[in-house]
Parts: sequence; C-alpha cells; structure tokens
Amino acid sequence: MKPILIYDGHCNLCIGLIKLIETWNVSTSGTRVNLVPFQEAKKEIDEFSLDPKRMEKEIHFISMKREVLTGAKAVEALKEIFPLLSIGASFFGGATGSLLYQVIAENRVRFFGCSEACYVSKQTE
Repeated sequence: MKPILIYDGHCNLCIGLIKLIETWNVSTSGTRVNLVPFQEAKKEIDEFSLDPKRMEKEIHFISMKREVLTGAKAVEALKEIFPLLSIGASFFGGATGSLLYQVIAENRVRFFGCSEACYVSKQTE
C-alpha cells in the first residue's frame, strides 16, 4: 500500500504544495503517494480513527507502515520521498520547526487565501 498525504483541499497554501508534489509524484511504477483532500478522506478517517477537526488544521501523512504523522512530522516524512522538499521544509525540523508549522497552519488562510472549490488531485488511486 502507498503512503497517503491528506491535505486541506480549500487552502491555497496546501493546494500549492500538492501541485508541487504532483510534479515529482509520478514514477515508472505509478505514483509514489496518494494525495487526498481531507474533505474526501472518509475512508481514511474511519480506518485510522482520524479527527476531522484536526485534519482541517494540519496535513496528515500515513506512511507505508500505516503510521499517522501530522504537521511538521508529516513534512519531515515527505522529505524522505521527495528530497527537493528539503529546500523549504528544513525549517520545520525540531521543536522550533513544529512551532513555526503551527503558526503558519493557524494563519494560512489569512496569508494565502482559500479556494471556493476543493482541489482534488488526479493522482489518487
């Protein structure tokens, strides 16, 4: 089973991240990660007992080992799959990085805006 990245399909910052990941996500054997907006993640919510309110606030990454990582830890896990993310994601390491992630997450709609339509990646099984 592939890892899953769950994101806010209305947040422009999240949509930008997903569109960037889409450019790196295709390999010879298909996609590396399934990209799912939390607005359409009912199956994952049920299977992993995820909190929809928390999903509105931060990205969730479900690893191949079926471990759920959120926020800055999810970004760290994504760097393992997409090394080019290290350029910008290096700020999210450690306790300071987690705090920075939370500040950005709490203010992302104010800073980056929100899309009326939910962005659903076509790179999802």
